[in-house]
Amino acid sequence: MPLAPGAAGRFGPRTLDVGAGHADRRRRMWLAAVVVYARMTHARNLMSAIVFWAAVPVLTLIWYHNIAGPPPPDPRTAPIAERLFFSLVVAWGTGMDRTRTRATTRLSSLPDFVLKTRSS
Repeated sequence: MPLAPGAAGRFGPRTLDVGAGHADRRRRMWLAAVVVYARMTHARNLMSAIVFWAAVPVLTLIWYHNIAGPPPPDPRTAPIAERLFFSLVVAWGTGMDRTRTRATTRLSSLPDFVLKTRSS
């Protein structure tokens, strides 16, 4: 990856050369994050649920295209596109946090080791 737009040298890990195991770990981490977030929060209204569940497959497809697709034809546009993409993801996440409430957990559903640490 270029150090700056227009820079001649390339630095950093070769992210386009990751193996299938790396992509599989990232896929499982994304799935776990979506499941945990969906179980730990509840939508306040129907629109919040629709926006959340509509964005999950869109973000998944963008991620898949990022690792499976070809590199951009002009390397100078990649940092700009990444900054725009991650800014939109942060804005979406912030909006989701504002439109969802934390789910209440019953103590009986918690594992024993959590109950022991809470009582001490």
